[in-house]
Amino acid sequence: MPMGNVLGEFQFKSTSFTYSPGSDGAEIVAMNMEGSLDGPDGKLTALGTLTASPNADATRGTYTWLGRDFAADGSTRVSTGGGFLKASGTGTWALRGYVSWSDGSAGAIEGELNLESRSLIGTACEWT
Repeated sequence: MPMGNVLGEFQFKSTSFTYSPGSDGAEIVAMNMEGSLDGPDGKLTALGTLTASPNADATRGTYTWLGRDFAADGSTRVSTGGGFLKASGTGTWALRGYVSWSDGSAGAIEGELNLESRSLIGTACEWT
């Protein structure tokens, strides 16, 4: 459930995966993503890397995000964030966390990562 007013909705596709050794039999997964963020500033193109650190059986874990948003007028802003992930079905994980942008704005994130479609779809909301 969103935490406050919706700031925007995002839809990303993964363009590549990189696996690295983690701890306790788990791995670190870096997913390069590209897509769009639709919000009060219009439709932005977004590129970034979601780095997940799941537990050994991939039922839960943490993630970080680092990316950049590009507006049609040529302006850009950096986005950083992180949070938690939890298996929500066969091949899907629910993400909850936060995002901060270099323009000073920030919000809560809810999304679903889908392995089959290689997609991450979700919503950014205000902190309340």
